[in-house]
Amino acid sequence: MSDAHIEVKAAAADLQQQMDALSDRIAAAGEVAAAVMRRIGEQLRAASRTMYAVAWASYREAGMPYGESTDGLLRWARERQQIRELRAEADRIEAMHATCATLRAKRGGER
Repeated sequence: MSDAHIEVKAAAADLQQQMDALSDRIAAAGEVAAAVMRRIGEQLRAASRTMYAVAWASYREAGMPYGESTDGLLRWARERQQIRELRAEADRIEAMHATCATLRAKRGGER
């Protein structure tokens, strides 16, 4: 066997060793990522259970207008969001009216 052939075999063995080490590191990183994702999933489930309990408590406090059902809770929650959006829009419009009236008064009531 020639010296060049021996060097190529040694380089190939070294490269294989480095590839094996890299593969082990990637596998370990994958295990860590999987553990982190499991933990995140557990935390999200816990948070969603808490949010669901809070939503039900608020719905009960409001007198459960659509009955004691998830559909009723969801309808009520959608309508409460619509109310918040409509109030915000009404506030924006009223502020615009007040601004227009102020500007008009500063100009001496001109059109």
